[in-house]
Amino acid sequence: MLTRPSPWERRNGLTLKSFFSSNDLWIVNSHEQSLRVLALLAIVLALALVMVICHLGVNSTLACGFAGAVFLHLGTRANQSQIGSAMVLGVGYGLLYKLLGAPFGGDPISTITSIGAFAGLGSITILAYQALWFKSEPEVHAFEDAWVLPLFLAAVSIAASLTQNFWPKTFDLSLYAFDCSLGVSPAPVVIGWWKAMPLLATVSTWTYALLLMFPPLYRAWAVHCGIGREPSVLRSFVIAGLLGIFLQQCCPATGPLHLFPQDFPDHLPSLSELSIGMTAVAGPRNAIPSMQATWALLVWWSAWRLNWWARIVATLFLVLTLLSALGSGDHYVVDLVVAVPFTLGVEGLCRRRGYAAAGLGFGLTLGWFILLRSGFRLPAPGLGWLLVAGTILTCVVFQIPLYRGQHTEEGQALSSRLSAMTGARLASRTR
Repeated sequence: MLTRPSPWERRNGLTLKSFFSSNDLWIVNSHEQSLRVLALLAIVLALALVMVICHLGVNSTLACGFAGAVFLHLGTRANQSQIGSAMVLGVGYGLLYKLLGAPFGGDPISTITSIGAFAGLGSITILAYQALWFKSEPEVHAFEDAWVLPLFLAAVSIAASLTQNFWPKTFDLSLYAFDCSLGVSPAPVVIGWWKAMPLLATVSTWTYALLLMFPPLYRAWAVHCGIGREPSVLRSFVIAGLLGIFLQQCCPATGPLHLFPQDFPDHLPSLSELSIGMTAVAGPRNAIPSMQATWALLVWWSAWRLNWWARIVATLFLVLTLLSALGSGDHYVVDLVVAVPFTLGVEGLCRRRGYAAAGLGFGLTLGWFILLRSGFRLPAPGLGWLLVAGTILTCVVFQIPLYRGQHTEEGQALSSRLSAMTGARLASRTR
């Protein structure tokens, strides 16, 4: 039986309903806030554990991976308050690291990269907070990008330790023979330049040591300029690294420094003194393709979608990286040559409708592997240089279309969102 509502119920029914609805909403929001706080605390705890367990104060390679988060944070057009908060948190991470008695410093590169890593931990924490509370797309993506390098470096260190024991013998002599057939010996020349110009030696060494900071720098630069997530140099970087680990097992080699540790660089033997074949060499099997050259090329190509300053810096970075790769004795000339088609293959794989570029790049890479593993001796230096020039020119022709055009629709939308965020931050400061 239906009853008519009383006057009190008619007057207060809507109020009671609103009260219970708002109360339920408050409970839901409170529960969600609690989950966000717990998630943020879990992220902070994870960062602190990684910092201490991996000895971030002396592990310059991993430190570079975390330091790149500073660039990614700045790429979101963070305001002064956010930057200051990240720096304060970075100091907090550094003090915690010191209080726990973990090792720190030892050389200038480790010291500087460690300080940058602590700042990066602060930036990751701020990005995590903004991603959890405000769910801003640029900051969510920046937080995701900040984890790319640390996770990748951890996986690579494990894979490198496992694969080094797979191949007791390497193809170093075949690679050295190809370099000799070109009639060049670049390592003594580069080291001679370093002795004559100590500043060049210092800059080259630091560039080589800080190489892992450049991909996140250029990723952040692209975001700040309004270029979307496609193409992302960080994604290309990781794919190149993962594929590179596999390809390096197809033609294991270590570099001339490990092949001739007593004779490098001034007394390297001539080709007539050697019997080409596989030989036992101590050292990591990561010479070909050169991942340092590949990553530098990825950064260089990505700079062509930015401004002139980005291109100039990327060109210097590429040149100094190639000089260091040769002068350090970790790579042969052919390692750098094979990095060119390998880079093309990775770039084609990371783009829509880049199948032709990917097929050509990986096809040329495998072709070089077959040639080098066979121990084939070129009858004349001119033929070797013809192969080198043909490979590079062909790859450049196929690479240029991948970077044609500066802004995509996604990039323009990203630029608009960043501009709106910046305007909102400025407006909140002036109120």
